[in-house]
Amino acid sequence: MAVRSAIDSDRVAILALGVAEEAAWFGTAQSSAEEVGEWVDDEGGVASGVVAVDDGGRVRGFAARGRHQAVFLADPARSGALTDELLPWLQEQCLCEGLLVGTCVPSVSSPRSLAAA
Repeated sequence: MAVRSAIDSDRVAILALGVAEEAAWFGTAQSSAEEVGEWVDDEGGVASGVVAVDDGGRVRGFAARGRHQAVFLADPARSGALTDELLPWLQEQCLCEGLLVGTCVPSVSSPRSLAAA
C-alpha cells in the first residue's frame, strides 16, 4: 500500500468506504454515500486527508485530521493493514498541531450517530 494526499477524484471511492464500513459493522449501511460525504465535508473535506492505495491504484483507506474529530475510513477486508498505514499519519498530524494524541484518535462512530449527537 502507498499513502498519498487525497484528491477530489478520490471522493466517490472514499464515500463508498464509509458505506462499506457501516455495512460491515451493522450488517447494513445506516448512512448513504451522500451522508458520509456531508460528514467528511464537515470535517474538512477529502483534500484535507490522505488515502492508502493498493498496487492497482484503488483507494482502500482514508484518514483526515478533521475539524472536530479525526476521520478514518477503511476497506473492512483490510482494516488491520490500513490501520498500520494511516494511524501513524493521524498521530503525526496531532503532534504537529500540539494536540494530545488521544484527542485525535478516530472514533468508531458512524456518520449518522455523529449527526444525532
